[in-house]
Amino acid sequence: MLSTKRQISPGSGDPSSEPPSALPSRLKTKQNVPSSWSPNTTASNRRRLGGLFADLGMPVCGSPLKAAPAGAESTPTKFGQRSGLMGTLSSPITSFADRLAVLSMVANGEIDSEESPVKRKSKSKQVEGGKECFADNEDAAYERKRDIEEGLKFEHLPDDLILEILLRLPPTPQALSPISSVSKRFYNLSRAPILWARIFNDAGYASQLSREVLERGLGVWEGPKGQWEGLTWVPEAQGAIDETEEEVPSEYVPVHYPTLYRTAYTLPQHIRSLLPAHRASFSALSSHTESIYCVQSVGDWLITGSRDRSIKIWRLPLVNNDEEAKLVTTVPNAHNGSILGLCFELDDKERGLVLTSSSDCTASIWSLDLSPYSQRKSVAVNKLQTLLHPLAVLDVALTPSSIVTASKDCHVRVYSRDSFELVHLLAGHRGPVNCVTPRKVDWMVSREKGERREEVVSASGDGSWIVWDIKNGCQLRKGADIGRGLACVAWEDDYILTGDNECLVKLYDAETCELLKVFQGHSNLVRAVALRVRDGMAISGSYDESVMIWDLHTGHLIKRPTLEHHSLIFDLEMSCKRLILVGHGHSVQVLTWGKGLPYIDFFV
Repeated sequence: MLSTKRQISPGSGDPSSEPPSALPSRLKTKQNVPSSWSPNTTASNRRRLGGLFADLGMPVCGSPLKAAPAGAESTPTKFGQRSGLMGTLSSPITSFADRLAVLSMVANGEIDSEESPVKRKSKSKQVEGGKECFADNEDAAYERKRDIEEGLKFEHLPDDLILEILLRLPPTPQALSPISSVSKRFYNLSRAPILWARIFNDAGYASQLSREVLERGLGVWEGPKGQWEGLTWVPEAQGAIDETEEEVPSEYVPVHYPTLYRTAYTLPQHIRSLLPAHRASFSALSSHTESIYCVQSVGDWLITGSRDRSIKIWRLPLVNNDEEAKLVTTVPNAHNGSILGLCFELDDKERGLVLTSSSDCTASIWSLDLSPYSQRKSVAVNKLQTLLHPLAVLDVALTPSSIVTASKDCHVRVYSRDSFELVHLLAGHRGPVNCVTPRKVDWMVSREKGERREEVVSASGDGSWIVWDIKNGCQLRKGADIGRGLACVAWEDDYILTGDNECLVKLYDAETCELLKVFQGHSNLVRAVALRVRDGMAISGSYDESVMIWDLHTGHLIKRPTLEHHSLIFDLEMSCKRLILVGHGHSVQVLTWGKGLPYIDFFV
């Protein structure tokens, strides 16, 4: 889980010249004393802060930095019960931003896990009518009178209270921009890790981070040495003295959130850019001896399936180094025919399942263990089950509870992931089912909304696509159903994208089935498509040996990436930084954007 921390460099005289600590107990007021010291009572401080919120048009409610409610003794998690604050932090129903807010204040373990991470003064309580209330004293009355006479000055507030106010602003860089221009102190406060972690999460970028960064990331105040010049990062010359290097415990990964946000924002601009400086780097992975029909990536792992009947597992390199991708293992003769489709998923320990489909009329289920790779440079792949079909199996898909196959016999089959038994035989297409895929969603948003739907979309040679409820085994809605036939389909959020025999790429509303856009430019069958809804892009690969990147909203062609090897495109994968292509040639083509950007290897 991500957290935030800072250590103030020794010898710092003026607190306004340094970013404030993320721990409230270390924050300094304008008088350079700990914020826990004040002549005001808690009641007076609360009254002042509430007045400021009212002046700013903000609701007076609980602290955005507040930890778990006092009554929440334990929180159910995937692994059982955890009590107190850490139970709240690890709970799957706690938002990423909430966890960050808490962790920013307890990263050092110096604050009691059962208390709010925002340090408060001890409260003098009285009971009136069975309800607790806070008692004012003469100092509070004096402060109230002075406030009326002089007016409350925002800059006189201690840093922790100012941070609470800033946390009530909209989570955007634009909202912080006016604050950062007030003074050096306010500029430093506007760069607080807790603020930018919230902005980063609200923009939806957290789902693009690697698991390691999500679990071990620690927000820091000082960023990488360098500066932005437009869309380009210019690092400082090697050998430059780092005067504010922060000490971060070895179990954490230091993250400067303003820089991380800028990189995430810049990446899609590099993909769209036509400037030579932003051109993708190219690499080719060679080992297959025949055409490659299918590819999928998870993080830095890549699996391919080929007409040579083998499965190959690759490890992709970091972007900001000169290493090449490594072939980790090959499963020869995985089927008795060409491997036409595959998919796989991994858990937190890099273990999971692989599904493959073949022209030999079977689909195979494999166990996959990639965890030994870091120590022994080896992995384990073992066949668990073979699923027999009457005709060729053209594609496969995985959902949380089911295995789904698409067959040449016009049917979609649903199997239990636990027993591998056939659960549903879905009929609705009149031609071969060429492709099946689950809805791709932002897993963080889906989890926080509590979504439990299991739906897939299938595309057929009859020209239609169908959305299925695979838990109940029923058809939900049907789209297209015209034209010469669909070869591929992708589904992300509320959009379905298809490629067909008429050389067209079409975008549909997944709920209403309404045709929204038609992308024209290919001169042969469109065999592979992908969506990047967050970045406003659609990607297509064709038998005309080209790949095209389209603007999802205007329908215009953004660019046609230059390929070093030209062949029919059979399948493609698009992530936030890589485009992976396979086809009639015997190599995997990988285009990578973002080389040289800070933190680029934190993204997958």
